[in-house]
Amino acid sequence: MDSIFTFLLLELDKNYSTLFMFLPYRSIRTKLLVRFSFIFMLLFALVVGTLFFSFRHLSIASSKNSALILAKTIRDGITSLMYLGVIGQRDIYLERIKETQEDGNIKKIKVLRGEKVIKQFGQPRVFEVPDQEIEFQVLKTGKMAERLDEFHTNPVYELVIPYKASSKGRVNCLQCHQAEEGDVLGAISIQFDLSQQRSTGINIIILVSLLAILAILAIFWMIDSFVKPYGRLFAQLHHGFDELEKGHLHAYVNELLDDEAGEVGVKFNHMLKTLSGLFNEISNKIYYLVGFELQKSGHAIQDTSYNIDLLINAYQFKRELEKDADNHDIYLRIQSIVLGMGLGNFAIYEFDRRKNSFRLITDPHSFAKRVDDFHNNLQLSEPQVIDNPHCHLLVGKNPRQCPVIRDGKGYNSDVEGHFCRLLRLQSLEPVGHVCVPLVGENLVVIGQILFNQESSAETQRLLPLVKRYFYESINRLEVNNSLSFIRDQSLSDELTGLYNRRYLEECSTFFLEHNIKKTLPMGFLMVDVDFFKKVNDELGHDAGDMVLKKISKVIKETVRETDLVIRFGGEEILILANNIQPGTAQHLAEKVRTNIEAIEFRYARQNFHKTASIGCAEYPRDSQHFWICIKNADTALYQAKETGRNRVVDFADRQRIK
Repeated sequence: MDSIFTFLLLELDKNYSTLFMFLPYRSIRTKLLVRFSFIFMLLFALVVGTLFFSFRHLSIASSKNSALILAKTIRDGITSLMYLGVIGQRDIYLERIKETQEDGNIKKIKVLRGEKVIKQFGQPRVFEVPDQEIEFQVLKTGKMAERLDEFHTNPVYELVIPYKASSKGRVNCLQCHQAEEGDVLGAISIQFDLSQQRSTGINIIILVSLLAILAILAIFWMIDSFVKPYGRLFAQLHHGFDELEKGHLHAYVNELLDDEAGEVGVKFNHMLKTLSGLFNEISNKIYYLVGFELQKSGHAIQDTSYNIDLLINAYQFKRELEKDADNHDIYLRIQSIVLGMGLGNFAIYEFDRRKNSFRLITDPHSFAKRVDDFHNNLQLSEPQVIDNPHCHLLVGKNPRQCPVIRDGKGYNSDVEGHFCRLLRLQSLEPVGHVCVPLVGENLVVIGQILFNQESSAETQRLLPLVKRYFYESINRLEVNNSLSFIRDQSLSDELTGLYNRRYLEECSTFFLEHNIKKTLPMGFLMVDVDFFKKVNDELGHDAGDMVLKKISKVIKETVRETDLVIRFGGEEILILANNIQPGTAQHLAEKVRTNIEAIEFRYARQNFHKTASIGCAEYPRDSQHFWICIKNADTALYQAKETGRNRVVDFADRQRIK
């Protein structure tokens, strides 16, 4: 029995995972209780089964032993009755035998006659005739047989014991019976009623079962009481790891035990405190570096990774600034970064204190490249037009009306409680706007962000980061602006503000690479003020300077923004008209001449007018070479002077005019 029980336990443990893999509960406490339940159910079944079979075996063995003793007693008693000659009263004797049994469980005693005795003494009485198969079998074979009928309400055990002829012992059977040694003389059939034994066994089994159940419940209670703290500990650890995966470092373990599991909880709490301190230290250092808090979503790990990435990007941005050739590249870089943050409605404005100029550098949908070095001013097509400039300052108002330029501080509609009065919304429907200033000595750059209800919180969160990128770029923007100013000073005429001859020489390569190679038509207009020397001689050089400045201003206002106006030398001014329609250079020259003639000059209380002679040529009509086109325009100018002045001569018509 012990080996079977051990085998079952080993098999249960070996197949544990298979037995419990379909259970819906995965907690250690549940698994442990379910496992012990299986073990205790098995033990209970084994104990109850053992008790049942033990009582059954004991009941049968006890009845059999009693039957054997009783059979021997009856045999000796009947033998005595034969000697005394009162064998006829054997019925009374058998009834007395049944009555003498204290337990009263003998249901039937029947003495059976064998064939030898029937032949010798005659037929048996009615109640001594065999009527059961087991009785016939014993009389025939001479072997003891038993039968158990336990499936009825009253279980019955029947034992049939044969009597054999024997000459040995105290009684010599052969003296009275005509039989041989070993012949079956008869048999005794005894039936026992086992109802009492069954009832006793059932009561004992029930009692033992109740005691076993109480013991199991007590064991379960002790196991559950022992396991519950560990279950709570593991649940808190599970919750803590889930929160740690989300980046939350506050899910401490409260169920601290005084064993190895408790040490795990203590170490887990220590780990959370260490990580929390580490991430706080990192956040403090980041704040020290940038001056503001970046992302704080509550996910410490992701926030730290995100903030470090932003710092790396800011550092790389600062390094990349050194590679940018001009402010235009820096503005594009800032715009790209801000748009990458998801702030789509972003524009950059620039105010130059030296020039008192305010302009839109870039917006989300278009870009106007207007940096004051000679490369960026030589655009070969019409400048891009901003259809919806957000700020009224772009339509001719005084830039110093802007509160950001005036005060040097940012403007946040959420803080101010209203929109800036200079903001033009038109088709846009934002709920707020922010103007981030970048104030330098000579340059003010404004980053303008428009946002709606959905992006308001995100815009306010990212605002410090946008400011950081602005602050990182101010020094480089100032340096580039100063270098551009110095270059402009060296390439422009101090008196008229026009570009000078040196600028023309430097930019000729640009024209050769763009207009000449791309065969874009160009107009070359050479303007000369008629009798300019007379003004200097009669009114003085100050009057001559005044005339040149006014004429230069009128010419710049007459031509397009993409056209270049250059003081070629003395009173000669060269106009380079980019990307014109063929044959239109002469019309532009005539317009310039007419506007100059309409100027009324006043100096030393004298009013006077001046005229100009203009010679024009076109590329590629008159030449395929840049400098030859200029020479052709100069040749046409000379012919205009020779033929009466105050006129326009086209190089292509010079022969006809002659």
